[in-house]
Amino acid sequence: MKKLLLLLTIATCAKSGWSQLVITPESNDTVFVYSLAGPGIVVSNIERNCSPDASSFFNATDANVGIENGILLSSGLYGNAQGPNNLGGASGYNYYPGDTDLDALTDWTTYDACIIEFDMAVMADTLKLNYVFASEEYLEYTFSGFNDVFAFWVSGPDIPTPTNIAVVPGTDLPVTINNINNIANADYYIDNGDGYAAPYSTDDYYIQYDGLTTVLLATIPVTAGETYHMKMAIADASDGILDSGVFLETGSLGSLRMHHETLADNGLSFAVEKCADGYFKIINEIPCAEPLVIDYHIAGSADNGIDYETITEQLTIPAWDSVGYIYINPIFDGVDEVTESVVLYLYNPQSGFVYDTLTMLINDEAASADFDATIAELTASFTETSGAAVSATWNFGDGQTSTELNPVHTYAADGYYLVCVTSTNAFGCESEYCREVAIGNVDINQFTLDLQVSPNPATDAIQVSGVEPGAIAIVRDLRGAAVMQSVCADQTATFDISALSSGMYTIEIRGQQSGGISLFEKQ
Repeated sequence: MKKLLLLLTIATCAKSGWSQLVITPESNDTVFVYSLAGPGIVVSNIERNCSPDASSFFNATDANVGIENGILLSSGLYGNAQGPNNLGGASGYNYYPGDTDLDALTDWTTYDACIIEFDMAVMADTLKLNYVFASEEYLEYTFSGFNDVFAFWVSGPDIPTPTNIAVVPGTDLPVTINNINNIANADYYIDNGDGYAAPYSTDDYYIQYDGLTTVLLATIPVTAGETYHMKMAIADASDGILDSGVFLETGSLGSLRMHHETLADNGLSFAVEKCADGYFKIINEIPCAEPLVIDYHIAGSADNGIDYETITEQLTIPAWDSVGYIYINPIFDGVDEVTESVVLYLYNPQSGFVYDTLTMLINDEAASADFDATIAELTASFTETSGAAVSATWNFGDGQTSTELNPVHTYAADGYYLVCVTSTNAFGCESEYCREVAIGNVDINQFTLDLQVSPNPATDAIQVSGVEPGAIAIVRDLRGAAVMQSVCADQTATFDISALSSGMYTIEIRGQQSGGISLFEKQ
């Protein structure tokens, strides 16, 4: 009979390393319970009342629990959870009392209770937790008084009476071996052998318990921004032998209802250097009177502050607001690179659990607008040469325009014309390039080369006198590179040079009848 199974009690130490269920004791109550904290949960006021050998961390990546990692609460010894299932009645008696709340659920006296309690601030309207219940009582003692039991009670605002949320889906029945088994609510039951049958008894992929549930979801409506109390407890019923355990998933205790979008300028979903800034749009579906703080680790192949403007590792959405933004603004570095990425791992800082991942791609700069011009008397053939343009808008400098990609234009008179092309690339981004083009019979040598520039040196602006209205003005550095250009509106033209670096420059004026070049200093 069952009392004889006491002879099968297993030592309190964890089994040797051949078991695929990895058990890791944790004596620090805060570290232990924090591991449950997921999105939208802040845990406080923690208390654990368990035998030192009844609760632990677990890793079931290579075991059949259904949950990869988390915490295990046991009515016996945590080591008895490790497989294979090669014992008919693995059991541990801790000489701990039961729990009166569990007594009321099962209608039997309980023993060896393992209990954890804590408070939790919630940020949305629904509390959730993933778990699996398993027991050595299966299947021999189903529908009997040996009905091992556990519960998750929640109390707080709008829940004055503690409510058990570990119930059979769609019912108010507590999850016990009598309420979930091969007959009752069988869809939620997984047979795990009887301690003798292969492969359960020979393959350490299978845990020791004779039966377990599928992964179940405990849930209850709550009020966003409020604080609630949770009591979790498990115990043997009727006697103190044949262990049961409940596996709680890391980071699955959560309440946050949030979604996000990855967006960028020009209707894109990725950023582009010198073209399109990107941003993550985060939507809090249930705003409340408390600000929502979102912590994240920054990763990806792009370097924060080098490939894009520096971002912090935390976003705060103010109280009652529903939307927050994290901006990813690429920094142009002039280096040819492959597509880079910004990856944000959203996590709960109490548990370290990553509950979401955001990814933004950064494409290299598309080639800037440029053009070639072939002149035949008064006719010019223009070719957009960036190699990236899908469309273009041209201004020929004589009041005429075109939207052809490679237009041909005939001018009415000889002269120098400031021709500009605005190219649009496949990303929907625009780039403008302008330069003067000599049309027909023009000769710069006939121009006067003694322009009057004042003041000289200058700090903010220079004034050039004797200018032909409509002439093109080009400011060049000493290497000959054009750094400014515009069209002169009057005979005396003023140019803003405040943005130029200190140094020597030339200003060149090119009109149809006159022009010149002069040297000036920017202080």
